Amino acid sequence: MLDAPTLSDAEYDRLFRELEQLEADHPDLITPDSPTRRVGAAPSEKFAKVTHRRQMMSLANAMTGEEFLEFDARVHRLFGEQPVRYVGSPSWTDWRSRSPTRTGSSCRARPGATA
Repeated sequence: MLDAPTLSDAEYDRLFRELEQLEADHPDLITPDSPTRRVGAAPSEKFAKVTHRRQMMSLANAMTGEEFLEFDARVHRLFGEQPVRYVGSPSWTDWRSRSPTRTGSSCRARPGATA
């Protein structure tokens, strides 16, 4: 895969979901090379490797309030009733969350690079 996207991450995610729905409605249209049937490219070497002290979690492209609440429920199933605080920026489209620390909670987010 090329590291030269022509779509924004949000537009890619919207089209990907549209394709997922199309394939769910019409399984006969699924092809082996469909983006829904493969994992993206290896991580870019441009990014520094980060070792996280705690488990990382993905929002899995949560786009709606309901999807975020499902993510929040997964977090609380894993970490119990420890307080969790989410921090974000509207310019970030790919998030990773890690478990709460002794001083509260923490979250590491990175600008998205889906393709």
